[in-house]
Amino acid sequence: MHKYCLEIEAKIHSLFMRFGMTLQYGGLFFATKRLCGIINKESPDVVHLHCLNGSCVNVFLLLRFLANKKCLTVVTNHAEFYYTGSCGHAYDCIKWTSKHGCGRCPRLNESTCSRLFDNTGLAWKRMKRAFSLFSKENLVFTAVSPWVLDRSKLSPIVNSFNCVTVPNGLDTTVFYYRRIIRTKRIINVSKNKSLVYFPVASFIPVDRNDNKGGYYLVEIAKRLPDILFIVSALYQRIDINLPSNVLIWGGVTSSDEMAELYSVSSATLVLSRRETYSMTCAESLCCGTPVVGFKAGGPETIAIPDYSCFVDYGDVTGIMSSLLTCIERKTNKETVSERALPLYSKERMIDSYCDVYSSHIKKSHS
Repeated sequence: MHKYCLEIEAKIHSLFMRFGMTLQYGGLFFATKRLCGIINKESPDVVHLHCLNGSCVNVFLLLRFLANKKCLTVVTNHAEFYYTGSCGHAYDCIKWTSKHGCGRCPRLNESTCSRLFDNTGLAWKRMKRAFSLFSKENLVFTAVSPWVLDRSKLSPIVNSFNCVTVPNGLDTTVFYYRRIIRTKRIINVSKNKSLVYFPVASFIPVDRNDNKGGYYLVEIAKRLPDILFIVSALYQRIDINLPSNVLIWGGVTSSDEMAELYSVSSATLVLSRRETYSMTCAESLCCGTPVVGFKAGGPETIAIPDYSCFVDYGDVTGIMSSLLTCIERKTNKETVSERALPLYSKERMIDSYCDVYSSHIKKSHS
C-alpha cells in the first residue's frame, strides 16, 4: 500500500474546487505524479481504477499517463462521473449524453462542489479527451449493475469501449440469515411489533430532496403506526420530531449486529432517489429479508425479483402496500438467504474480475 497524496494537498484542492478555481477531478499535479511514479515502479500487468475521489488525484492526468504507457486498464463505474465528466449521480439530466457534452449545470454545487463557476463543459471535454487516447485493446469498463452498464452506453465519453457488468460482492460469512439472535437489545425490540429496517449512515435526513429518502421514511411511519421502523443512524437532529414508531438505533457496532437487524426485520427499506448498486439490497437478501423501495436505478436491477418490490420514486402509497404485503406473507427467510448468498458473494465478484483481467491480458497479447 502506498500513500501518494498529502492531507494538505487534498485540503487545498477541496478549497479551490468549492470556488470553481480547479476542476473536481483535476488539480493535484504533484500527488498524481507520485502515483504515476509508483505505477512505473510496480509495473503491474493491469491497472484497475475504482471510484477515485476528486480530492486525491487528477483523473485526467492519470488517464493520459496510463494511455501513453499503453497500460492495460480496467475502469469500474461505481458512480457515474467517468461517463458524465463530473456527476456522481446525474439523475434525470441527459446533457452528458450529447456529443457536445455538459454546461450550464442545473445542480452545479451538488454535482461539482463548485459554488461559483460552472466548469462542467470543460470537465466533460477533458474526460472524453483523456479516454480517447486509449486503444480499445488497452481499456475495458466494468459496471456494478446492469443499469450502470446501460447508462454508460449512452455516453460519448466511453461508449466506444467494451463494458461488462461485475456486481459488487459482500462477505457472506457475515451477512446470512441469523436464526439465533445474540444481541439483547435486538431481542427486546423484536418481541411485540413487526420491524422494518432502514439503514443510513450518520443521521436521518428529512429534506425532501435528500438522496437517501429520510423524508419519505417519516411519511411512511406516520401512516403505519403499528410497525416499528429501526433506523441505524448515529444520531437524530434535535430540531426534528420523529414519529414514536421510528427508533434511532445509533451506530451499529459490528457487521454481525447489522446482520441480526436485517434478519429480524420483515422488510428492508431502500428509499434512495438514485443508487448505482445498493449494498443494502444485497445484504438484506443474504440475511433472508425482502427489500421494498423506490426505483432508483441500480437496486431494481440487482435485487431478486421474487423477494423485492420497487415502486416509482415518491410513491408512498405503493411502499406502504408493499410493506404490508411483506409482513403478511411471512417469507421463508432461509429460502431467501440460500438463493441470495451465491449471487452476492465476494467470491463471485473476485472470480468475475479475474476473468476480466485474464481476458484483457489475453487480447493484448493476441
